[in-house]
Amino acid sequence: MALAGVCLAEYFSWSIFRLTSPNGQVILTNPFVTNPDSPAKVEDFPKVEAAFKTSGMPVTVIKPEFKKVYELTK
Repeated sequence: MALAGVCLAEYFSWSIFRLTSPNGQVILTNPFVTNPDSPAKVEDFPKVEAAFKTSGMPVTVIKPEFKKVYELTK
């Protein structure tokens, strides 16, 4: 069943996007945020349910509430 409402898509840098569902669930793409050159930092993502890794870069949002990482690369 689809939720009514708008999904928010936010661009941070490189291929880092945050997608927020109408009920507040948060998904990230390629959160390589511990790189010192990244303008996005771990602190920018206080809540994350899942991340999709679509490039060769490591996923580096390390928090107790971080639940799932989906590898979409070969």
